[in-house]
Amino acid sequence: MTETGEALISLADVFEAYYECRRHKRSTLNALAFELDYETNLIQLWREINDGTYRPGPSVAFVVSYPVKREVFAALFRDRVVHHLIIRRLLPFFEAMFSPHSYSCRVGKGTQYAVQDIESQIRLCSHDYTRPCYVMKLDIQGFFMHIHHRILLERLESFIDSVYHGADKHLLKQLIRLTVRQPLSDTCFICGKRSDWQELPKSKSLFYAPSDLACYAVGNAGSIGMTAPYKTVHFLSYQSPTAVARQRIRKHPPALLRGAKRINRRID
Repeated sequence: MTETGEALISLADVFEAYYECRRHKRSTLNALAFELDYETNLIQLWREINDGTYRPGPSVAFVVSYPVKREVFAALFRDRVVHHLIIRRLLPFFEAMFSPHSYSCRVGKGTQYAVQDIESQIRLCSHDYTRPCYVMKLDIQGFFMHIHHRILLERLESFIDSVYHGADKHLLKQLIRLTVRQPLSDTCFICGKRSDWQELPKSKSLFYAPSDLACYAVGNAGSIGMTAPYKTVHFLSYQSPTAVARQRIRKHPPALLRGAKRINRRID
């Protein structure tokens, strides 16, 4: 709240974040329970955000097998609304810093756009398939499970200070601190059986990450954008190898990799 009692984040902002949040989550039990009295719940959440009493609740941890086996920490629906509220404020600034050749979780892009763009880059680099070029496919092992709290917060707050000048900046940074510092693995509920984790590498689980490193979980809205200041990915084109990081593009067009040599690397 301001000194005059005016809310820094409007109720309309919270409702807009809610409508965006429920777009693909309306069938979950947590979302349905929230929607039974969503207006009262949103007003309560809005008050907690503005008076500084909001605290994230426990997440639900489970393991999925498709497209690869991975651990997911799903936040409560009301916390997901807060995640969308944060990312709605920061997304335009994140988009400005992203490489045009970054495709994941971005409006107007995605797998099909990535395939077409990579094919275009290969054509350019290989001089229309007359010279050799290279595509490097790599993955950062356990990236989300090994982010340092302090470093991420320092970079996020520095980034916000440099680009965001809204009156709610202090409150926005407070919400980010609460989200990033939440001890997910200590307060979560397990959905499924503990045996689900048996074949999951320890490097891919928050349960085995050091307490000062277990940070932004896969499954939280905005995980790509929120962790963007933590990493810098450079894309090299023309005669240098073209780096395509964290992209698993399936069903390649037959001619996509013609004339291109493929290099696989894993960063441990």
